[in-house]
This record gives sequence, C-alpha cells and structure tokens, in this order.
Amino acid sequence: MRKYKILNYILSFTAVILSVLLISNFSAKNYVVSTGKLVGFYVISIVLVSFICTFFHELGHLIGAKRVGFSVITFCVWFFKFYKVKNKTKFSFVFPEDSGYTESCPKDTINLEKKFKKTIVFALIFSIIPVFFCLPSFIFDNLPFFLFTFFSTFLPIAIYGVLNNFIPMSENGVRNDGEVLRGLKILDDETKVTISLLKIQAELYQGKTPSDINEEFLFDLPQLPEDSVNFTALTLYRYYFYLDKNDLENAKKQLERLNSLTKYMSKIYKAHVGAQRLFYYSFIEKDENVADDLTYENEKYLNAVNDSVNIRAKLAYICFIKGDKESFESFYKMGKKVSKRQNLTGVKLFELKLLDAIKNKVE
Repeated sequence: MRKYKILNYILSFTAVILSVLLISNFSAKNYVVSTGKLVGFYVISIVLVSFICTFFHELGHLIGAKRVGFSVITFCVWFFKFYKVKNKTKFSFVFPEDSGYTESCPKDTINLEKKFKKTIVFALIFSIIPVFFCLPSFIFDNLPFFLFTFFSTFLPIAIYGVLNNFIPMSENGVRNDGEVLRGLKILDDETKVTISLLKIQAELYQGKTPSDINEEFLFDLPQLPEDSVNFTALTLYRYYFYLDKNDLENAKKQLERLNSLTKYMSKIYKAHVGAQRLFYYSFIEKDENVADDLTYENEKYLNAVNDSVNIRAKLAYICFIKGDKESFESFYKMGKKVSKRQNLTGVKLFELKLLDAIKNKVE
C-alpha cells in the first residue's frame, strides 16, 4: 500500500511541475503582462478550474450511479449541496470537509460488485474530460490573456486530479477510486466489508429495519483496522441492529466501541456519535452525569443540526434527564416529521419506533 502512495505523490508532483513549465514557456513566448496581472488571473483560474474538475469527477459518480440503478441521495461540490428528500431534490450551502462527494444507495443486492465498480469507472472517465479543456490555450493564437490562463490551468490541475484518483492510495482510512478498483479486483478485506455495507443499505432501502438485516452482512466479516471508515460504519450498523432487537447489553458494547473510534473521525461524525450516546444515556441508562457532559461537548452540533438522531437525542434528554415533559410534544412532532423524510425506508421505520418508545415511557 505504501508503494502506491509514494508512486502517487511522485507521479502527481512530476506531472504538475512539467505542466506548469510547459504553460510558463508557452506564456513567455506569447504574452507580456505584469506580475500582478499574471498572479491575479492565475489565482482566479485555479479556483474556477478546481471547482470544474471536482464537478466533473462527482458528475461521473452521479451518472454512474444512475446508470446502474442506484438511488442518488446527495451530490455535493464545494459549498453547493443537492440532496434528495423522498422524491424531491433540495439545495443548500454547506461547508464540507471534502471538496466533493456523491452519496448513493443500491436498491437491491443483485450484482452489487459489478454495479459499484461501474460507479467508480464512470467517475474516473469523467475526471479525464477536463484535461482536454486546456487545448484552446495551445491551439488558438492571440487568445486574451485571461482566457489563456483559464484554459491552460486545466492542464496541471486536471492531470493532478486524474493521477490522484487513478493511482491506488489510501489516506486516513479513506480509499481513492483507484484503490477501490484494486480492492474490487483482488477482493480484499476492506472491499468485502464495503460490499456488505452496500447490501445493508439495500435492505434498509427495501424497508427492513436494522434487526431484520441479514446477520451475515453484519458479523461474518474480516476484522478491519480501527482507522477504517468502513469499520466505523459497520460498528454503527451493529449498534442499530442490537438496539432494534432490544439487546441493550450488546448495543452498549457497540456504542462504546464506536466512541473509542472517535479519534479517527471528523468533527461532524464525532458529534454524531455524541448524539447517539446522548440518546442512549438519557433514554436507557438515564445517567445524568454522562448525558450532561455529552450535551455540553456537542451543544453547538445539537443546536445546529436537526436530523432524526439529534432530535430524538434531545427529546430523550429533556424528558428523562431534565424532566421537562412539557416540551415533549413539539420535539416529538418535529422528530416524526424529520424521520419520515428518510430516504432509507428501514431507517425511517427504526427512527419512528424509537420516538414511539420515548412517547410510551413519557405517557
């Protein structure tokens, strides 16, 4: 794995440097501009071209997912996020930790490996397209300097994007597309878990709640490293499985295992795990000290994000830790409304079940 990572860095760096030298040489022969104008135009071009290259890559994922029959849930490029709520597409401005991502879900478990591979291949093909956008800068004479900088900037940035996606590499437990394809070819442990996670999503999409999921998709799997994103996702699904079965002892074990993985997670995902724990320690354990600490640690996230997990966590906290049952009705109605927007039917049913469990204890 390390040799691929080193190869990725070397080839990407070399390709970018050679591209920049080519552009600089061509520019020096055909244009005479001030340093300020040169820097300003290239800064603007770098921003625009980076956005376009990211857009094409994610567009490939989106089209690939559509072609194989996956349900596309989220399409995000930089600050622009399009997401699906039931059958409606909505838009919002976000501050993502990644430059772009496309979230899709299989509708069944048939030929998942082949379908998943196609979504990756489409993204790689679409990543190549922006490389050719540099051609006008070398074909047409006397282009305005801004247009030259704009088109020529595609050469280093698009080439870097292609190599960075094609050459297999894994960083902080996250695989690039090339590494995903390599895993599908050799069917390594990480890939086996990836396919199982897709099968879990497919069953949730079809309406199975977590406790109804085929246990082979959850437990008969290789052990992954702790920093693997797939290991975190699998642990969360195992927690849901036990919680849905009312096996509270094993649910707590999975929840605390999930908590032990937070050092590898992004801030948002850490806060999500905090919300999961807040629900558990408010509704099931009724541990005031732990619940208060979790509320304090994740206050900003709990107040800013109104997803189904956060709402039921806050509902459990105000009812069973703070004893404020007067606020129950408003949070309960909000929770039901948000839960019904879930794209995975099984998750919707699961969230509604947990809300009703809170309601039954309150009454």
